[in-house]
Amino acid sequence: NQSLTASYVSAGACLPFPQDGLVLHLEADTGVTTAVESSTVTGWADQSGQGNNLTASGNPQLVANGLNGEAIISFDGSGDILERLSSVSGLPAGNADRTVYAVVKYDGTGYGGISFGTNAINEAFGLIVAPSGNLMIQGWGNANDFDSGVAGTSMGWMIQSIVHQAGTLRHYQDGNQIDSRVHS
Repeated sequence: NQSLTASYVSAGACLPFPQDGLVLHLEADTGVTTAVESSTVTGWADQSGQGNNLTASGNPQLVANGLNGEAIISFDGSGDILERLSSVSGLPAGNADRTVYAVVKYDGTGYGGISFGTNAINEAFGLIVAPSGNLMIQGWGNANDFDSGVAGTSMGWMIQSIVHQAGTLRHYQDGNQIDSRVHS
């Protein structure tokens, strides 16, 4: 027997998507190619202008109405990959500042998510889910991978992001900081 009243005030139009320093921009409703008469993804065109297009392996699926009526790419956890097969243009290296945002839903455990770099110690950077099911920053190698201790698997859709600025990593889930540490 309670009554709640919510009042909303218009804050105006949303700001446009930032373009300054943008190196990779992927949206499932733009630039996705599929196999003939199929929803199996074969490629994903980068919308940033950098030309960092991705090629598919396995059978990732384009789901037309996957999230609030918007398209998504679904990975079944068994060999599905979207990757850049040639050199990458414009991505930061070394200790340069960078930010990565991803809208994700982790349904299973194991390593999964988005990262860039190489499979060498402290040569990758990404947002993933760890085998424990927790959200994690990937740098490649135990001393460079940081488990947030915050559950990611089976938590539904979320925005997972990381900011590396001036040697400090800040990890976020839905805009709330969940981890921070100094790391080059």
